[in-house]
Amino acid sequence: MGMNKPDIHDQLRFRRTDLIFDHFNNYTSGQLWTSGGASGTVANNDGDGGILTLTTGAVQSQSAWVATTRNNWTFVAGKPMLFQTAINYTEAATNQAAIFVGWAVTMNGILTNVTGVPNANTSACGIYKRPGETLWRAFSSVGTTQNDTQSKTSTLAPGITQELGIMVMINANSQLEATFFTGGMGPPTTTGGGPLGQKPMLNNVTGMSGLQPIKHYVSITGAAAMQLGVYVLAGSGSSEVVSVDYISAEHLAIP
Repeated sequence: MGMNKPDIHDQLRFRRTDLIFDHFNNYTSGQLWTSGGASGTVANNDGDGGILTLTTGAVQSQSAWVATTRNNWTFVAGKPMLFQTAINYTEAATNQAAIFVGWAVTMNGILTNVTGVPNANTSACGIYKRPGETLWRAFSSVGTTQNDTQSKTSTLAPGITQELGIMVMINANSQLEATFFTGGMGPPTTTGGGPLGQKPMLNNVTGMSGLQPIKHYVSITGAAAMQLGVYVLAGSGSSEVVSVDYISAEHLAIP
């Protein structure tokens, strides 16, 4: 018999790629994740296979958020990135929740009080919703150079879980190229159920342009290191709640 050879473990085979995937079966703020908010709370209750519940206070512009403790993601040539999360939410005041998911230099306060518009000067890439709207928006930013595009994708009825995803590539012109995805989570069935699949977000315009996936292009010059996470802001005097089923992100750390 020949000599036994060691297996090459998946973690070694995929060593160039840094991955975070958390279903929140256990959560302690200040370790991998940090949470906070203006009079909001973040709870990791028993049950539901791991759920993080973000609850704002019942005052306009109060917030709750969760983000990685470290800012370990930067737009860099040769280092593509992926982000995905599954959330659902219930709005105490019709359409008045403001929600952001994705990357940002500082998740705390990524959306401006009252209006729910993202910060005017930041490095970020995310999918978000403004108070008073029912359609997701795609957002990307390096400094004050920003793209903000309303999609045709509904934020779904409250209580329905929805997956949101972002793919960031860096092209030969040192620009980030961001593509945004959404998809529902299929209900459980006796044959399995499961995700309905991700579809690119489309521009909320008429004509041929409305059939094209949203693509954002921004120069990465001056990009700052970012966190990833989820943020919710109360757009009225009612408390808003977002439940986070999982957060996942990866990037090619060693090109």
